[in-house]
Amino acid sequence: HADMSDSCGNLEGWLRKKSHHIGLWKWRYFQFEGKSGILRYWKKQRFAEEHQKPRGEISLSGCHVAACCGLYRFVLRAPQAAYDEELETETSEQRDLWICSLNAAALQHRLAASAGQVTAEDVLQAKGMWQTLKNAVSDTFSAAAAGVAEEPIPVETAALRYARVGGALLRLSGERHPPRQGRLVVAGRRVRDSLLRSRCEVETGGCLSSSDAGVGTEFCLLLVSSREISEPPGESQVLNSASLLEPPRDSNLKFEVLYAFSDALDFSEPVASLPLLHCEVGEVTRCKYGNGWSLCIFEVAEETGLPGGASWLITVETREDCELWSQAAKAA
Repeated sequence: HADMSDSCGNLEGWLRKKSHHIGLWKWRYFQFEGKSGILRYWKKQRFAEEHQKPRGEISLSGCHVAACCGLYRFVLRAPQAAYDEELETETSEQRDLWICSLNAAALQHRLAASAGQVTAEDVLQAKGMWQTLKNAVSDTFSAAAAGVAEEPIPVETAALRYARVGGALLRLSGERHPPRQGRLVVAGRRVRDSLLRSRCEVETGGCLSSSDAGVGTEFCLLLVSSREISEPPGESQVLNSASLLEPPRDSNLKFEVLYAFSDALDFSEPVASLPLLHCEVGEVTRCKYGNGWSLCIFEVAEETGLPGGASWLITVETREDCELWSQAAKAA
């Protein structure tokens, strides 16, 4: 039952799979293609080697993989599927290998879908912020350039220094992802959970809540600031505040606010927004089990400076991208 992997993210081996209806565990031979993001399984290994039709296929599109109750078990949660898939390996090392490989591929597919091939200018135009931003930049730079002989940079290029756009996974404070199973499995879940809760907490080191919550939902994030967010704080050019408020405005969106949109290129309202005036930005951290890099932005009380209110956990694929979001939020 040894697992085999390669540098392309492909993985194959024997796993125990839990049936959806009566909860029986059976051994199945699994193959995972990192490039396509498809997990396939057969009843016997030779069926896979003979390229027979798989007994089942699981797409990792929109999927999150996490450790669950039991020493060597993990669960695949996909919004497109009717059920969650529970799998089990023979060792904790095999479990971690499968979770990391599946999550790395799932994260890549999810972020590619959320970001698409749109540019920052496309998103700003769709949300009605592009002309307002260009006008503010033009007014500010015209005043600053008076008497300066240097050739000014194009307004469009300068305007993009005040905005950041990108696809990310977002989890809001308190967001949960309850498990989904067949009727008979659900009927016995309450009894089982009450009996196994203490044992599961010991086996997982008390981290069930964080692993069960998932890394969030795909969104397009938009941040527009009156300060150059591509530069370190204190070294950037600040826009003329009067220019930001001059009518007519094509959008109700505000500066120094982080927005999350389900569609980057329509004029829909944001799904969520986070004013950054009274927020703190946490450290960039590597997620467990191949889930990329995360950054927490949370509101603090103005009187005490202590955390309180909303918090956003932003997850992206690379550390560099996460550092850029951290720099942008701090500057704004």
